[in-house]
Amino acid sequence: PKEDAIYEVPEAGSHNLWVYGDILIAGNYQAGLRVVDISGELLGDIYKQGREIGYYVPYHKDGKIPNAPMVWGAQPYKDYIFFVDMNSGLYCIQLEELEKGSGAP
Repeated sequence: PKEDAIYEVPEAGSHNLWVYGDILIAGNYQAGLRVVDISGELLGDIYKQGREIGYYVPYHKDGKIPNAPMVWGAQPYKDYIFFVDMNSGLYCIQLEELEKGSGAP
């Protein structure tokens, strides 16, 4: 095998990646849930290319360790993404549609 592309969030490691069509869904511990466009040719540093289309960081004041997200186990189901934060529990989120040309989640 040879490396063609890399997706590395600077502030966290990745755990449990899931591919759903042209979308990569990743639990990134303290950096939360990350959703990445993997359509087209994948070369170089995907994070620096701005392919991230959304993220969610679950800060919870009543967590086992308050306001300290530790996300892993992200999985898609229908139009939802389920993931676990080890400090505050199970989450279910839904991606919102992007406005054409906005580039923002």
